[in-house]
Amino acid sequence: MVEGTRRGRRRRSEETGGVILLDASAILAVLYAEAGEEGIRRRIRGVRALVSTVNLSEVAAKLAEGGFDEREAREAVGVLGLEVHPLDEDAAYLAGMLRAQTRERGMGIADRICVAVARGIGVTAITTDASWEGLEGVEVIAR
Repeated sequence: MVEGTRRGRRRRSEETGGVILLDASAILAVLYAEAGEEGIRRRIRGVRALVSTVNLSEVAAKLAEGGFDEREAREAVGVLGLEVHPLDEDAAYLAGMLRAQTRERGMGIADRICVAVARGIGVTAITTDASWEGLEGVEVIAR
């Protein structure tokens, strides 16, 4: 059942020209070679992969906590070839509206912004966070 759902989500992404939006957890899984890394790498291969400005900031913060300076963080993220997508007013409102729906999942503002940006531009949000499972427009890559 889940696999069929994932295939459907992939089709939606393909309809938008093979574009996906990565959550910070997905990026960090690749950068730190964590569980789920290979699944993320397979998922981003051959597609246009985006990251929201907010999720990029979250990645930068985690890298800084790990001892990276700004130049090193930019280089580490840069090798992934991600396109940075801004947070616009519509996505900001949608992220706020998602709070009630996602509160019990423990999703913070950066998580809601990722989902909102993806929905706003009509692409799939890719994450390794299992608490997102079942949200519309989201694909969870198992860790």
